[in-house]
Amino acid sequence: MLNPVGFTANPLVGAPAAARITGTGATLLPDAKAVGTGSVLLPAGVNTTLASLGMTVGQTITVNDGTNTTTFTVAAGDKISDLNTFINAAVAGNANVVASVSAGNQEVLTGGNFVVPITVGGTGAALLGFGVGQNIFQPTNLITQNTVAAGQTLTFTTDTVPAVPVVSTITFGPGQVVTLAQLQTALAALGNVTASVNPLNGNITATALNATDQISVGGTAGASRFGIQNLLAVPANGTVIADDVQTFTNESISGGSVTAYDSTGNPVNVQLRWAKTDSVAVGGTDTWQLFYQSNSNATGTQSAWQNVGTTFKFNSSGQMTPPLSSLTLVNLTVNGDSLGNVQLVLGSNGLTQFADTSGTVQVNQFQQNGFAAGKLQSVAVNSQNRVVGTFSNGQNIPLAEITLANFNGQDGLQALNGGAYAATQDSGPPLFSATGQIVGNSVEASNVDIATQFSHMIVAQQAYSASAKVMTTANQMMQSLLAVVQ
Repeated sequence: MLNPVGFTANPLVGAPAAARITGTGATLLPDAKAVGTGSVLLPAGVNTTLASLGMTVGQTITVNDGTNTTTFTVAAGDKISDLNTFINAAVAGNANVVASVSAGNQEVLTGGNFVVPITVGGTGAALLGFGVGQNIFQPTNLITQNTVAAGQTLTFTTDTVPAVPVVSTITFGPGQVVTLAQLQTALAALGNVTASVNPLNGNITATALNATDQISVGGTAGASRFGIQNLLAVPANGTVIADDVQTFTNESISGGSVTAYDSTGNPVNVQLRWAKTDSVAVGGTDTWQLFYQSNSNATGTQSAWQNVGTTFKFNSSGQMTPPLSSLTLVNLTVNGDSLGNVQLVLGSNGLTQFADTSGTVQVNQFQQNGFAAGKLQSVAVNSQNRVVGTFSNGQNIPLAEITLANFNGQDGLQALNGGAYAATQDSGPPLFSATGQIVGNSVEASNVDIATQFSHMIVAQQAYSASAKVMTTANQMMQSLLAVVQ
């Protein structure tokens, strides 16, 4: 199945025209505050005395947020509620940490935001179940997931040649962008693209504000961590660009090829490929789109394959729904040679979908009605009264048709030179329903010019008489010669 996310330019029908980069496959975790949970159960919840946990007067519990530290010193009669009230107090210099008791009666320390880490220490921390010594709990954000490092950048550049590129930069690190939420705010503020990040997995989607712009993603941060596989996107116009041909070939199947001919008889090799674009398990409806190769020598962002602009849907029985008997390929052009508007005739149920383990198309019939250039070799008249030309490419093409006519008043026709006649008021208009047949290489008797033929006959007769006179004279000379010899 063709996945447009992997393409520099979305080749599918109905795709947004503006350049669009869609992240997919990112596996980042959602933002989460640092949380440290003690393993010791508090039998009376917040009313549990610290002494019952084994703490003695003077022991300490410290909480640090990476900048500030809150230090609680145990006094006689202190409870968990006293400890938590002290930690939660809004006192200058205290750590930005919230203390509470969980439903399972355990001490919970939570960072005040998605950036603050928590370090728990002091002589009494182990008695709450935080272990011996210091325990560090990190929040979940872009830095702690090793997605980016402080000072790294992500850039979004839009450009319409020959316009000056517009570059927007996002910088990661403390005080700038650390969390996915902060990244969303930064993306929303970009001036050249409309961008957002999925807060659940980190996939970034960006669309150029100007429909004619292309987008490129750069910077020192790893764009692939945000699901961006293609660093360049160009406006979509229903074509597969050269840079995407390998992906297109891998995600589509061959639909066969045929040699067509342009208006001057030059051969044009038309290659077709089918791409499955959607599949619905319930009901078994599958969707396909058809492409033809427009430029076999395309490079870079040049168009290599053209979408014909029609979506083909097939039901669970493999029949096309709704049925489509034909479609027009508008200005079909291959390697710069235009065939004009070409009609692709599918016939009744001529195109079906069926299961095939090899993933190939079965072509039962694929033909075209054009022909190569040829020279006129001969002309003849057929039995349908048509003048037919025979060409060197094997084609017999009617060049003209001789129309037979009759007249109600045939005797009223006006005789013209050359055995021709003209309609008159007495003859009436011609009736083009006359029966008859034109015979090639023959002359109809009624069309003979009597005066011309009579003149030819007189000339032939005189020639014959002259020839006979010559023969008579020659015979008399021979007779005289024989008499002398005797």
